[in-house]
Amino acid sequence: MEFKKAQKNESRLRIAISGASGSGKTYSALRIAKGIGGKIAVIDTERSSASLYADIIDFDVLNLEPPYNPQKYIEAIIEAENAGYNVIIIDSLSHAWSGTGGLLDLHDNIQKSSKGVNGFSAWKEITPIQNRFIDTILASKCHIITTMRAKQEYIIEKGEYKTQVRKVGLAPVQRDGLEYEFTIFFEISQEHVATASKDRTNLFDGKYFTPSEETGKILINWLNKPVNNAEVILPANNIVQPAFQNNKIQQEHTKTAEMPVLNTGLTVTINEIVRVIKPELKAIFAREAYTTKAIMTIWDKFNGNQDAIIDSLTSKQTTQAAA
Repeated sequence: MEFKKAQKNESRLRIAISGASGSGKTYSALRIAKGIGGKIAVIDTERSSASLYADIIDFDVLNLEPPYNPQKYIEAIIEAENAGYNVIIIDSLSHAWSGTGGLLDLHDNIQKSSKGVNGFSAWKEITPIQNRFIDTILASKCHIITTMRAKQEYIIEKGEYKTQVRKVGLAPVQRDGLEYEFTIFFEISQEHVATASKDRTNLFDGKYFTPSEETGKILINWLNKPVNNAEVILPANNIVQPAFQNNKIQQEHTKTAEMPVLNTGLTVTINEIVRVIKPELKAIFAREAYTTKAIMTIWDKFNGNQDAIIDSLTSKQTTQAAA
């Protein structure tokens, strides 16, 4: 038994991407994998959806069919390791939980199989299977990227001229707390903009971006960077920059820690605003029945400076009350 100097490059990346249907999880996973480099294997439970990108990114695929018992995933991971792949994409991890033959199905079957077995007792059999599955992912000698479907909700946005129904993603469809097992957990919006809700690399904190090969390069460079050499930095073109449109907004963001404007030319999404909004500003929006469109318009107008928005709306209310 002997202690030794810890080295990041002895580890492997564990990346999770969660989003609603249509957010671009599969494509994002493939592009990140390409940036990491090496042979890519995809374990596909999404009816061969990954293969639609075969003319863009080179990879091999195993189409996993129901039932989605975690043991099938484990065997596929081991097969990919033995075949010499560098990156494994599991698309999607949600089927092992809620798909046909997944753990929720198994839980129900255990309850129905014997008298006196309640839901709590059934979990005593399910939990070791889930733990063995996750341990296989964490112990793999390959870099692993998983996608997870997000629980979906539809919100109604009442605009000035029309009402729209918009789909948003919520918590991932998997066991609660699973996101904490990963090196980095990305949430991706319907606009294909990602943010890290959990990040052990500290590379993506507060940043909003579209995942690409560059994302994978940044992560693998970080992993291979020696921990005992403070002079080693990422190449300039690999550094993730906050999504600012200009330096003035960047300075304002640094000063106030408010939400920036995306460099795609679009304002931030309502989901991103919800993450950082101050309670007092949220209360004003609720009291005045602001629509999503109106919130995003005023957010854009003040470059995400919440104190300025509060002052403006408070002054407006005072003027109206005096009149």
